[in-house]
Amino acid sequence: LAAKLPTSEKQTQLQTRLQSIRHSLATASVPRTLVSSITKVYTEVTGIDSGDFKSASSIGPLLAILSESFASMSRDELTIQLPPLTSFFVQALDARSLLSSRKVSVDEMNTSEEPVVAALVSLVLKLSEAGFRPLFYQLYDWATRVTDVHKERLVTFYNLTMQIAEKLKGLFV
Repeated sequence: LAAKLPTSEKQTQLQTRLQSIRHSLATASVPRTLVSSITKVYTEVTGIDSGDFKSASSIGPLLAILSESFASMSRDELTIQLPPLTSFFVQALDARSLLSSRKVSVDEMNTSEEPVVAALVSLVLKLSEAGFRPLFYQLYDWATRVTDVHKERLVTFYNLTMQIAEKLKGLFV
């Protein structure tokens, strides 16, 4: 049957199956296990722990699973997972800094940063004000701390803040 289908139809079926698998992983997994697994895979794929960040095409789908999982988590589960998620996102947002030290193009920096920011924005939209405020202050502190990569962190923080404001603007309009 698969051999007789046109290529575009095969691709559509494959995309549908992959979306179904992603949805199943995001909604059926235990949040504690999912968060630690995604953190571990992200670290291994990107090499961010070693300071030798490698941009990878798998970052987007991996963080899409994490984003989708936030929608299915209860507020209590999200509150429990907030400390490991915060440390993960602070580490993942440092990608621009690590890439700039290797003289990588701005486009590649943006490509590596976009899925992280999108996942963090979906987390923020699920949080209450009481949960969001400490997270935002921690990110602000991370971005404004004077280091060698201060400028890149500020760009990342501005990008994140702009994306959050864009999503929250929809709530008030």
